[in-house]
Amino acid sequence: MWYNKSIEKGAENHMAVSAKDSKLLEQKDLISQLNTTIAA
Repeated sequence: MWYNKSIEKGAENHMAVSAKDSKLLEQKDLISQLNTTIAA
C-alpha cells in the first residue's frame, strides 16, 4: 500500500502549489490594477 501514500502526498503537494499559484495570480492582478490606477 506504499504507493497509495505517495499518490496522496503528490495530491497534497499539488493542492499546495495550486493555492500558491492562485495567491500569486491574485497579487499580480492587484498590482496591475494599482498600476492602471496610478497611470490614470
